[in-house]
Amino acid sequence: MKGINPERIRCLIYARLILVLIVNQIYKLTEFIGQNLLGCEVSMAKVFEWIKDSQRLISIIKGRTTTYEKRSFINIVSKSMSMQNRKRETTFRSILELHI
Repeated sequence: MKGINPERIRCLIYARLILVLIVNQIYKLTEFIGQNLLGCEVSMAKVFEWIKDSQRLISIIKGRTTTYEKRSFINIVSKSMSMQNRKRETTFRSILELHI
């Protein structure tokens, strides 16, 4: 962080917290689509990479997503945001399910 002004630091912290909330809401939407419509588990890392690509977060916030992205969002979730099928059950979720 640049500067030592307390108001500036507080503003930066609030801005980052707001960003975390927005990204979390986008992830929740993709997770809902993945689980209920597609039956697959969605990767948070892949969703985050998709948001970072081509300044999508700014266009989502401003409501300027392209028509193609809106129409093919379910396809995008199923193809590029779902977790890979593994031969071994070593995902974090499967480990938690075994121990609970």
